[in-house]
Amino acid sequence: MRLATNPVEAPEDLQAELQRLEARISELSEPEATDLYSREFFPLACLSVRLQAADRPRRRLSFIPVGTQPYSPILATLANPADRTVLLYTEGSKRCLQDLLESVPLEDPSLREFEDDPNPRVILEIVESELAWSGRPSAGQVAVDVTSGRKSTVATLGAVAAALGFLQSYLLSSPIKGKPLLHRSPRLVTLPDPGSFWGLRRRETARQLLKAGAFAAAESAFRDLAEVSVRRASDEAMAECCRGLALWLQGQGGPARKRLVRAGKILGEAAGAIVASALAQLERDEAGGFSLAARDAALLAKGGGRGAKGGPLKVAEALADWLAEKR
Repeated sequence: MRLATNPVEAPEDLQAELQRLEARISELSEPEATDLYSREFFPLACLSVRLQAADRPRRRLSFIPVGTQPYSPILATLANPADRTVLLYTEGSKRCLQDLLESVPLEDPSLREFEDDPNPRVILEIVESELAWSGRPSAGQVAVDVTSGRKSTVATLGAVAAALGFLQSYLLSSPIKGKPLLHRSPRLVTLPDPGSFWGLRRRETARQLLKAGAFAAAESAFRDLAEVSVRRASDEAMAECCRGLALWLQGQGGPARKRLVRAGKILGEAAGAIVASALAQLERDEAGGFSLAARDAALLAKGGGRGAKGGPLKVAEALADWLAEKR
């Protein structure tokens, strides 16, 4: 069944007209209520969603689960325009899939059917194959909607979006009074990216710099993170570690010790043990009276810096591995 997604004429006050129609629908019995909803209300709801999504750039790829309610997957598709739209459906939602395809013209739809009670891994495999087909677009070029579909499907898609940094959205609505299957015009909600909130992707960059022995760049990255992260104390401590390791590499044992001691007091038990081991190694190196900078420069020249026993480069590798496990 084709559903109209464009009103015959856009009203001057869209919200007022939607409210007026809601009131009329709530007073009607069936099938008159559903007829008015499909014929007049739903096209205006589609217009409202389009206006809310107007500032969204078109994505390379979008994932839309299709459930057993005909209206929400259509609205979700309109809210997430993309070059390739992946529609995930089951045997039970084929009718709604057909309604969507007849109602919304899509340039390159990908229809992905799975069992009604799937192993969640099936959803992961669908996402992976579509990413590969689309040439591995960047995270900002992929959208996921979690409005419609089975709970297990949207939960898995939401987890994927959170892990990979995809745009994730939801159409928030409630039923019209007395009409549990007919919903009010929805509000488009963009869900927050957990990776950005906790600085996970920026923290991974800082971790890689630390592991590579790029201490100045790693220190700068951790200090930038500390300005916006909810883990400020930990990120500041890691910046202190980076500074201490850089000073150690330069043979400045005293200043290096101060930085590492300060960081060790803040970091957790596992990282504190790594820092304590570094301090012990630093004391042994100072007692030996040789140049750390010269030693590590020689190790790096031979390609053996990371494999050396002790020293700032080995400590950096241990701290970077600890950060990876903590994440």
